[in-house]
Amino acid sequence: WGALLVLAPVIALLIVPLLSNDQIIGALVVRRRAPGEFSKSAVELLQTFGAQSVLAIQNARLFESVGARTRELAKSLDDLRAAQDRLVQTEKLASLGQLTAGIAHEIKNPLNFVNNFSAVSSELVGELHDALKGVNLDGKLRAEIDEIADMLRGNLEKVVQHGKRADSIVKNMLLHSRQGSGEHRFVDVNAVVEESLNLAYHGARAEKQGFNITLEKSFDPGAGEVDLFPQEITRVLLNLIMNGF
Repeated sequence: WGALLVLAPVIALLIVPLLSNDQIIGALVVRRRAPGEFSKSAVELLQTFGAQSVLAIQNARLFESVGARTRELAKSLDDLRAAQDRLVQTEKLASLGQLTAGIAHEIKNPLNFVNNFSAVSSELVGELHDALKGVNLDGKLRAEIDEIADMLRGNLEKVVQHGKRADSIVKNMLLHSRQGSGEHRFVDVNAVVEESLNLAYHGARAEKQGFNITLEKSFDPGAGEVDLFPQEITRVLLNLIMNGF
């Protein structure tokens, strides 16, 4: 107050403290240069202003607190809605993955028969053609047999070609069903490599009758986990392993 009096000297001073829960949160100050006491009405008026000021300050603080809490609740509600949306999407993807896996497995069994028997039939056509070479046939009949054999061989080669393409599509369906969404996440490196190896091995056995090799595995126990796209890295590993086969 000394600094205030030095800056603006006064003769009379009236101070009304602003009390909230028995704590002083401020004060209303009236000063004048004329001597004498303040009138009772002036004191009561200032006290009334003080009480109204305390209520105004409390309401302002309460309004700010309610506003902050409302913003927090609104953010929590948005987060909850986003989490619910992600959960619904995850459940949809899981159901779609199960459906895709079921369809892929149902297709793969008859597809294996198509691929295997088309390859065998192509070989049988070649054997039949070779066997007929030792048979005494006139030129016209032999030409017709050769033409039919070539047509059968060509058709069977197309069946084999498209069968392999269908088998590749089925494998991709299985990969999608196993890995779920295409988001990157932390995965065990050794587990991804071993799964890709087993998938490629069984796929090769399904594609080529009599295919068999010895697999020697040596995994680094300290490989750990890596944040990556499991779907994409599995496709890369499948291509590398199939090329090795």
